[in-house]
Amino acid sequence: MMEVNKLCRCCLSESGNKDMSVTYPWLGEKEIYSDMLQECFNIVISTKLENSLICDLCVKTLRDSLCFKRKVLQSETELLKRITDAENEKPVYVKEEIDPETDGNESDNYFLNDTIKEESPPPQPVTKKKTISKNTTKTNRNVKNLVNKFTSIESCNRSEIKSIKPKELKLVKNRKITIKNDLKINLSWTTRTAHDKRKHRENLLTILKYSNVIPFKNKSLLGFICGYCDATFPDPLDLRVHTENDHEKERLDFKSSFDMTEYNVKLDVTDLSCLLCSEKIENLNKLKDHLVKVHDKIFYDDIKDHIMQFRLKKGDVFDCAMCPSTYETFKMLKQHMNKHYSNYSCTKCDTSFATKRSLNAHQTTHQEGSFKCDLCDKVFSSRTKKQYHEKTKHLGARSISNCPFCDVPFRSYYQRNQHLVKVHNSEAQYKCNVCNKGYILKSLLMCHIKKNHLMERNCQCTECGYRFFSKKALNAHMIKHTGERKYACEVCHKSYARKYTLREHMRIHNNDRRFKCDVCSTAFVQKCSLKSHLLSHHGISMAASDIPTS
Repeated sequence: MMEVNKLCRCCLSESGNKDMSVTYPWLGEKEIYSDMLQECFNIVISTKLENSLICDLCVKTLRDSLCFKRKVLQSETELLKRITDAENEKPVYVKEEIDPETDGNESDNYFLNDTIKEESPPPQPVTKKKTISKNTTKTNRNVKNLVNKFTSIESCNRSEIKSIKPKELKLVKNRKITIKNDLKINLSWTTRTAHDKRKHRENLLTILKYSNVIPFKNKSLLGFICGYCDATFPDPLDLRVHTENDHEKERLDFKSSFDMTEYNVKLDVTDLSCLLCSEKIENLNKLKDHLVKVHDKIFYDDIKDHIMQFRLKKGDVFDCAMCPSTYETFKMLKQHMNKHYSNYSCTKCDTSFATKRSLNAHQTTHQEGSFKCDLCDKVFSSRTKKQYHEKTKHLGARSISNCPFCDVPFRSYYQRNQHLVKVHNSEAQYKCNVCNKGYILKSLLMCHIKKNHLMERNCQCTECGYRFFSKKALNAHMIKHTGERKYACEVCHKSYARKYTLREHMRIHNNDRRFKCDVCSTAFVQKCSLKSHLLSHHGISMAASDIPTS
């Protein structure tokens, strides 16, 4: 008996060799065959089988069909544009007699109605009398053809046709059309964005209805903000109790009708469980699989995922709900979540983002600088950045408070905090929760955690493939491949690849013997010379990092 999982889902041949849900490259573009099948024929493949395969012959047929459909739609759009331009030249006006029984304040925004609100009843067809102006026979025929062309557009769903009232026809650019008395215009217009928004809403309602997740808006200085009101709670447990007690009746009325390209829905999935069977679930992704496979619920996976999961807890450390990463601020955790919700990608560096809003903010970092500092050679991408640089670096402007002990002024937080630690013996404010190492800036602590504990290595050498934590380390490594030695000694004209190597070399000319042997008091210019001396003369082996500078 043939294996069902190996059959092509389109023609049932045994030559299925490509997964319909996997992304494949083709002529510089990316193809997902299940999405193509839905876009072209509005067919959704059943998920009852583990594998959904498709053969090469069906891939070619599907690709050609989708290409032809897009070509037809493009042609129709162009034709409609031409018809519209022609009608602009000779506007035809309608004189309308409104039925006195009908309210004259009906909405004229039919096409803008929110398709998500399922509770809104469909409008009932209403027949209105028209007073037809002369010489309108030809115009009536054109209108009928125009409507037929509209209904052929992809986003029109003939199975859900609605009758449009004459007052609901929106006037564009002061144009009016004459409608025949017995002509009914049936047109349902929904955009792809509206379809995605409806699917997103239904996915969210399913999660809220069948699980114990807690929606929340964000985290402020006062705590976590309730998803249904503006109450804030420092402890997520208090937020959960408040939501369950005060908003139980309105749980399914959680407002998520905002622009999904701009914002995400945030859910607390701490102690997540299914309300249908009380089973404990690890995370939101496994909850979706559980509801689909065990309880036959429906989730739409052909849209971008804008439902973001968090595992909230009280304290100053924020854990990622999808990986072992931890962060010191909720803002940094949200930035990290872009890696798990890669809805949008930067075309220049392939960095992923959860929202288009975040992507747009990131893309400003790729802008080429055109604003040069009037006092140095630095160039900035905006006038604001240039002016800020000039004020802080050259004109002495600062927004940093003086030392609280001796009132010494500083131009940076780093300088001030370094002064507090060295001069006033203040303890480093930011401690690593893994190794207890202290730092004077939170940014330095986060770099330490990412580099030494999370082992992030995002910068890769194009020559040897070796990976580094920062671009600075990568640039220092590239000297090995380029062999460039741009730092030359002014005394002996020896050149070096790195600046700090030249500084160490200059100690020879200055007779700077800062490394002194504690046994015989012999002093050396370089640390390596003292290390060698200790081993050969005193039998002492020490790591270079353990040798102090005298």
